[in-house]
Amino acid sequence: ATSFAPLLAPIAPDVRLVLRAAAVLGDAFDTERLAWLLDRPLVRVLEALQVAADAGYPVQDHGAGAFVMPDALRTTLLAELSPSLRVAWAKRLGETVPRSQPVPSTTDAAAAILAMRDATALGATRDAIEHGRRALDQLTNTPDDTPEARAELHLDLGSLLWQAAEVESGAPLQAALATLEAGRALLPLDAAPLLRAELRQAIAGVCYDLGDRRSLDRALAELSEAVRLLTAAGLPLDAARLLNDQAAVYVRMGDPLRGAALLRQSREVFEQADQASPLVRQELAETEHLLARLPLHVAARAGSEREALQRGLGHAEAAGARYAELEEPARQAHVWETMGR
Repeated sequence: ATSFAPLLAPIAPDVRLVLRAAAVLGDAFDTERLAWLLDRPLVRVLEALQVAADAGYPVQDHGAGAFVMPDALRTTLLAELSPSLRVAWAKRLGETVPRSQPVPSTTDAAAAILAMRDATALGATRDAIEHGRRALDQLTNTPDDTPEARAELHLDLGSLLWQAAEVESGAPLQAALATLEAGRALLPLDAAPLLRAELRQAIAGVCYDLGDRRSLDRALAELSEAVRLLTAAGLPLDAARLLNDQAAVYVRMGDPLRGAALLRQSREVFEQADQASPLVRQELAETEHLLARLPLHVAARAGSEREALQRGLGHAEAAGARYAELEEPARQAHVWETMGR
């Protein structure tokens, strides 16, 4: 991402701290919430933003306390924050203004949801999980307490638990699975197909990580139903995005030939789609990487081992080039690891 750091004039540390706090709130932020986060009078915050604008910082005032900053500036400011301050602010965002009413309000639920998303953006997964649980509690008996809203929160929370299970041995996958299943059970049959499919895709992902035969069978069933839902809803590209997931399951089940057929089908679909779309390029990169990994899972025919490895390296190079264009160094590193193997 573009950095604003070398382009902007020096500014008072106190003013820059206000900008960093604004970046934590997002590229669009509200000054009342910003003042609350910093525990400062609103007028002091507005004065700091004025000083920043006078110094050439591209922070736009849209009136009524609504401000916007470019994403590149936000990225620069977030990179300056210490991990401890990030976590402290994420926890602060999880608090709610004391209220006299014992019944939760829509504002309470919205604040908890925003805190969950802020903590997720900051990489504070455990804090985000706590905010997500609080959001579910605060949503009860509010005007926004609909099955769809509650299911979407279960999807977000279940995905966070799934993410935590990937990096923490004390965070079981079963907790993520139970949360996602509870979300799916809330939805009526006429709920939005995309949300229903997303829940099934997430459940399939957790089942894939569980890895036993029963879980893998279930992953395939969930993905097949998600594809059916999306296809019936007239969302062919969204359905095609699940082909790679299905292929990965088949490979893990010991059926790389069927997995390879699905990967080639995915590549054919997305090669015919709009190549200017980052989503399309992302899917093609993932497909190439999965094709590259096939020789690691299935033995080539006798005498054709070298050819199979060279074909795999070709797919890996194509995937690496696409991830480089997308500026995704972490995924590019995974491709290099595959090439090394």
